[in-house]
Amino acid sequence: MMSLIEIRALTGAAVFVLIFMASFAIADDNVRDVQQILNNLGYDAGPVDGTWGRRTNNALGQYAEENALNFEGSLSEDIHKTLVNAHPGMATSRSHLEQALGGPVPVLFPTDNQDCPSFAFNGTKPLSYEQTLNRNVHGEDRIGGFIDSVGNAISSHIGNKARNSSFYKDGITDKRYQRYAVKLVEAADKQAFTRLDFAGKGPNPAHWVSALLHNLALYINYADRENLLEPAQRKKLIDWGNRLYDTSHRVSGPGAGRAIKSVRWPDTAAMQTLSYISWGLAANNLDALDEGVTDWLKLHRLIRNDGGMKTFLNGGKWQNVGGKGNNDFYYDNTLGFMVIAANLARSVGINLFDQVSDGATIHDAVRWKVLYSTDWQSLPGMKREPLYDNHNGRRRYFQPHSFGGNWGWTEAYLQAFPEIPISEEIRAANRKSVSTRFYRSTTMGPMSCLFGAHR
Repeated sequence: MMSLIEIRALTGAAVFVLIFMASFAIADDNVRDVQQILNNLGYDAGPVDGTWGRRTNNALGQYAEENALNFEGSLSEDIHKTLVNAHPGMATSRSHLEQALGGPVPVLFPTDNQDCPSFAFNGTKPLSYEQTLNRNVHGEDRIGGFIDSVGNAISSHIGNKARNSSFYKDGITDKRYQRYAVKLVEAADKQAFTRLDFAGKGPNPAHWVSALLHNLALYINYADRENLLEPAQRKKLIDWGNRLYDTSHRVSGPGAGRAIKSVRWPDTAAMQTLSYISWGLAANNLDALDEGVTDWLKLHRLIRNDGGMKTFLNGGKWQNVGGKGNNDFYYDNTLGFMVIAANLARSVGINLFDQVSDGATIHDAVRWKVLYSTDWQSLPGMKREPLYDNHNGRRRYFQPHSFGGNWGWTEAYLQAFPEIPISEEIRAANRKSVSTRFYRSTTMGPMSCLFGAHR
């Protein structure tokens, strides 16, 4: 039995702990929501950290006064609900993301695009994308071809379905998709590309694995909508994807080498953001979705108030972030991945397109990039004309008969916003740049197959 002295000592310690804890404000989801919305509306609510402070209090007080709300110096449930309901999808706290995952299977891309190529069937001979997968499951430096094969499987099914081809009507297309699922499960059983023991030429492993994760997410989402996977297959693919999600953070051997986020190239950071959002939505993985949205908002801070990206530009001069002559390539990738990620999040009511940083939204960044690529002299302070050169042998946009290059992210943007003021400039560039509508992996042009041809 404790003595009175021991009880008094314990009581004193508890009081000390309570006082110590009280000196640190506890983050609150409702406060985070309000901070994010108020900052987007132009009120200075301070950092979006869920901590109530003077700036948040003053910003909410100003908003309440201008909108005739009853504000008495603290955040009430009524004011929180009023702000969230008035600006749907703008709050991205974990509770809102969890709520977004609670609905039906999200529609991450349309399935009626006749511009997707439908691969021909030739008896029992495997299709080209199946042959690619057979060659590349955990092979040496084969992850790029593996990723392409996943995308081409989606593309082929969409193309046959959209045209209502005889293969689709006879059920052959479904059987091909399901047969490919068997091959993917083989890769999942081998835990392919989760050990980082592949060569990984080109982008670093974190980039490659993220691209694979994104394509796997789209494969599963499409299969869920078309009822093309057996439950046991789906479970294995989800387990594999969760391993890939963990691996995508790493740059060296198993269990070590977590990538330092501050030193990632912008396009890798954006690829990870895209893959985490797509995987979170397809696999109902709240941790991945939360990380993807949080990283997206951090990347969004790179956008200047005129729409240009700070990382790449210093005034009107390029900073050669991706090496001399390749700034445009990496700029397109970074912006493109962010646009497609925002499009995917939009499918469950998460509104990233209207988030504001430095007075600008992603719409301003799109406008800047389109003008730079089509009429660079109209942008104040720009010092040089765009260089449409090759990068690692890949053909760039504005070249006829290209498979899409990096310009295809505009397809996803126009699918979401078909009648924006800059839409005709984008369509004109698309007519000039893209002919065959392929789906591929790490470049942006292939997304045009998923999001429709806007020419």
